[in-house]
Amino acid sequence: MKLAAAIFFTFFVLCLTVPARAGIVYFNDFSSTPGAEWSSTSTRASNGESYLASTSGYGFGNGTVTLTLTGLTVGASATIDFDLYVIGSWDGNGVPGNNPSYPDWARPDNWGVTVNGITQIYTNFVHYTYNGQTQAYPSMLAPLGSGGSNPARTGATATDHLGYGTGYYGDTTYHFSIPVGNLTSSTLTVAFTSYQTEGYSNEGWGLDNVKVTSSVPTPIPASLLLFAPGLLGLATFRRRFDKRR
Repeated sequence: MKLAAAIFFTFFVLCLTVPARAGIVYFNDFSSTPGAEWSSTSTRASNGESYLASTSGYGFGNGTVTLTLTGLTVGASATIDFDLYVIGSWDGNGVPGNNPSYPDWARPDNWGVTVNGITQIYTNFVHYTYNGQTQAYPSMLAPLGSGGSNPARTGATATDHLGYGTGYYGDTTYHFSIPVGNLTSSTLTVAFTSYQTEGYSNEGWGLDNVKVTSSVPTPIPASLLLFAPGLLGLATFRRRFDKRR
């Protein structure tokens, strides 16, 4: 009896450890014009880098750019990776105090991402620090104008590599990876939204290297299922053999 229990416990563990199938379901480095999956298909090139952004000013301004993918497997998990380019005079948490009478440039510049309507990122970034501004990032779900208080460009993966200059009007790259478990729909909608308080002539942003991977649990192989009766037969034979001895 103990042998049978041990055998079936081993079989159970084998079933649990069957690896998931993971693969890239979408990737775009915007070296060519993106397709209809994007709500905006404008791209620009700067310092040898091509990326998704408005061709005006410093890139996209206040508003939302959406990626919509279809045909995903319900119940699967997914991971969304991308690079965010923050360009120009972003003000982060704004001037300390956030007096409502302050001009637009002194107010918080927030940015966020929702996946199928659920907020995954809500934060801000700062370049222009003349008045003591800080940024929420790497806090990523901070309330408007509060949360983390970190120095300019904290957590950046690259600085001023797009060629927009240096200092207050330079550019900063941030890499994000968003895990999404148990998809409830075969459609994945990722909305990137800027709540910046100035126009794209002073503040802008863009996206690059957008990748979506998905993992689907692998069905238990038929050969493994056929293994179970064999284990049971072996256990029964062993039990009868022991009795005869």
